[in-house]
Amino acid sequence: MLKDLLNNFSILAVFIFLSIEIFYSPRFKATPRWKYRLIAGLMHGIYGVILTFLGVHVTERHILDLKAIAILMATFIGGGISGFIATMIMIIGRTLIDPSVFFRISTLGLLIFAVTALTNHYIHSYWRKWTLFIMCPISVLFVDMVLIYHIPFARLVIPALLLHLGGGLFAAALIRYFLRAEELRSQVSHIQQELLDILRLQPGITFKLKKIHNQFIYSMIDGQLLRNLGLHPQDLIDKNIQSIKGFTTEFTTFIIAKFEEAWRGNKVAYENQIKGKIAFTNLQPVFEGEQVVEIIGSTTDITERIAAERRIQESEARISYPR
Repeated sequence: MLKDLLNNFSILAVFIFLSIEIFYSPRFKATPRWKYRLIAGLMHGIYGVILTFLGVHVTERHILDLKAIAILMATFIGGGISGFIATMIMIIGRTLIDPSVFFRISTLGLLIFAVTALTNHYIHSYWRKWTLFIMCPISVLFVDMVLIYHIPFARLVIPALLLHLGGGLFAAALIRYFLRAEELRSQVSHIQQELLDILRLQPGITFKLKKIHNQFIYSMIDGQLLRNLGLHPQDLIDKNIQSIKGFTTEFTTFIIAKFEEAWRGNKVAYENQIKGKIAFTNLQPVFEGEQVVEIIGSTTDITERIAAERRIQESEARISYPR
């Protein structure tokens, strides 16, 4: 019996994980609402049927299982429509095991669904909602097992109620954990996208270098200047600098010498010409302890500034040496 109940908890944990991964994924959330609710109801209904078949028969009419948790999950994730679909599927599944319990199972299932749906609609606090969710099947089963069927309280009723209490708390805590993890993952993804947008739209070039097998590799690079030079990040990232198309041998030799100097722990600044533009680059070594582990670089287009300085110099020269 204990082994079967532990299997129920293990299966429930897997179901919760799959539900959160599927129904809270951005791709699935984009599906039409009716489709989302239908699939949520169908999947949780199937979950409930599986939990029923894995349950422990304590009497001819009673199975000790966690199928009620599937109704709570369906309603929580997809709302009342999903909860109703899941409930009907579980009623059909339970009736297949024993057709004589159809009326009783239908009554219990619909009662649990109705209270859960109302709770989900009117209560918004997560833990308050799940507290009422958990108390719903416990209350319904207590009335059914004690007041109607007079099942032995200590031997069968208490284990059944404790099972639903433990299963409900287990589900609530696990769902909360997965939702929080999903929320944090979404926040990190959003921040990463913002940083990528900032990097892509800034006027110069920002890049990060690593030295792998004695070769410099761009691990990150982007910026408007890069695109103005006819290059794209995918042309450079994770590639050996010497193999990048569009870089002349002279240019490659020059920048590798600068990278080597920065890798020795020195801050480096230099000007160079590339594809008709004059660029100014700063290299900042990044240390772990006393060892350089990567280089952060930023490049600015100074072509117009240099041209303006030359025009000023030429103008001053004409004034200083009149004809």
